[in-house]
Amino acid sequence: MLAPGCLTIVALFSLGYSKPTAKVLQYDDVVVTDSNGSMVIMKDYEYALQEARETLHRRKTDVVHVSPESPRRETRANRRRCDETIEYQVLSDTNFNDWDVAMSPVIGNIGSAGASVAVTSGYSVANSAYGNNVISRSFLEKLLGVDMPGKGTWTWTTSDDQQFTFQIPQGQYGLVVSNPYVRRVTGNYISGCVDSPNYEPWQTTTYSTQEFTNMQWVKGPIRLCNSTSYPVPYCIGSGKHT
Repeated sequence: MLAPGCLTIVALFSLGYSKPTAKVLQYDDVVVTDSNGSMVIMKDYEYALQEARETLHRRKTDVVHVSPESPRRETRANRRRCDETIEYQVLSDTNFNDWDVAMSPVIGNIGSAGASVAVTSGYSVANSAYGNNVISRSFLEKLLGVDMPGKGTWTWTTSDDQQFTFQIPQGQYGLVVSNPYVRRVTGNYISGCVDSPNYEPWQTTTYSTQEFTNMQWVKGPIRLCNSTSYPVPYCIGSGKHT
């Protein structure tokens, strides 16, 4: 038989290693991070209003930068030779939420006991650049304001004390998804003679990370994607979750 003191020690040991309770969210909750890196839980309609305001602000402040063309002078000397030019032209610079990334299996709430679904896996996305053979690394770093490694991959990981569980509405199917926040820049690499330059398209797709306590994730909302039908249609994008 153990002494009372020993029983107390065993109880404390068990409490210290018990798994924390997962945060239970409603079907219309959205998990985001603010500019300070703090986690915020808001309703989906609140997030939609916030996105609309930010989109309107970006349209007012975004400026498309186009490298000015070199002045063209119609002289006999210019007709005899080729004045070469190298320019980077930016055609668009947009921000948007990417297609659904599944972070859990699809669960159905088709009984009377109720059902919920939790984050079960992380994911990774990679930065990409179309037209690597024409765009320079220094130009991209200056344009995007970030270091461009040879291969850039950012990951989202979960930990035991930061798990999200969403309630699924009665008679519906659902899963946890994230919609990574994307910045996409497109343009042309202009080279050759000023009179008849060559245009080669380029495009960059970049993501950003957000850290909160023990979590490191790809920046973007985490939410429940639910439907009365199975497979569940994508909430953002084209396709179905099975």
